[in-house]
Amino acid sequence: TNIELAGKAQKGFMGRLAQNFSKFVSWFAIGGFTASAVRGFRDIFAAVKDVDSAMTSLRKVTDETDKTYSRFLTNASKKAVQLGASVRDIVSATTSFARLGYSIEDSYSLGQLATVYANVGDEVNGVEGATSSIISTLAGFKLGVQDATSVVDKFNNVGNNFAITSGGIGEALKRSASALN
Repeated sequence: TNIELAGKAQKGFMGRLAQNFSKFVSWFAIGGFTASAVRGFRDIFAAVKDVDSAMTSLRKVTDETDKTYSRFLTNASKKAVQLGASVRDIVSATTSFARLGYSIEDSYSLGQLATVYANVGDEVNGVEGATSSIISTLAGFKLGVQDATSVVDKFNNVGNNFAITSGGIGEALKRSASALN
């Protein structure tokens, strides 16, 4: 009786099994949490590295002040959240347009538009594909920045009303815009 009151009575097989199982679950949960935290930090590091690489590319093709780049990155981060895109995608799209000689403001507007097109267009091959389609169409038809929204609207309109996707019409124009012009 004294042993049982002290809680030192030997437990049966099922009692020991239940106790060991609860320990296992605790250790498993702690291990899972630790692995998730490590994976999260690794993903954050990779994302920062990707954004830094994209910003380096943008700096190579533009000549702006540090303040302008800082403001651009802040705006791109906010816009990425609004559009459900990555900051790297917006910076990369902006860089693609800046390579063609557009100002950073125009490039940023076009980069946002390419991101929207990638999100809403059917079968668009990511932001890079959207950027490429917009660039080719604008250049092929000698259109300006002010016409870019109309181009994307037309891609989506054709994709919604005819037997071709938005991505398909963008890809077709990318390949043939100069000849069609």
